[in-house]
Amino acid sequence: MQARLSRLSVELVELEKQLKQIARDNGGQSIQICEEALLRDLHSTVDRIRHLLWPHVEAAARRTSDLDAALQKYRMQRVTTMLNDLTERAAEPRLAAMPEVQSFFSSIQQIATTAVERHMERVARVPAKRAVAEPAPLALEPVVA
Repeated sequence: MQARLSRLSVELVELEKQLKQIARDNGGQSIQICEEALLRDLHSTVDRIRHLLWPHVEAAARRTSDLDAALQKYRMQRVTTMLNDLTERAAEPRLAAMPEVQSFFSSIQQIATTAVERHMERVARVPAKRAVAEPAPLALEPVVA
């Protein structure tokens, strides 16, 4: 199993490099690299394998059998990475002009504000001798069109 996974990993890294190069060569524009059915099948297969592998990877890294904790940690890391990537790209003129981008970041700001408010309410209910220091407010950079 180890040798097979190693070969598959090398193949996927090569595929990633080729797909990125195709995207760069075509200015980020989509082109047909193969039949749609094959792409959908590959996508589905990779997703299923990813969902089977990642909790085991996280649990092995933490040397624990708590797959649920590994799942939650993994999800938070992915969401954080995604938000960082989106925040960086949102300033690009073609994306900043999209109403969906504005709406998305407004929604994220509302979620962050609500989370901070709930946290502050919990802190206020804790007796003074056990109170936790107030966290810095969360702030997302506004998207400038």
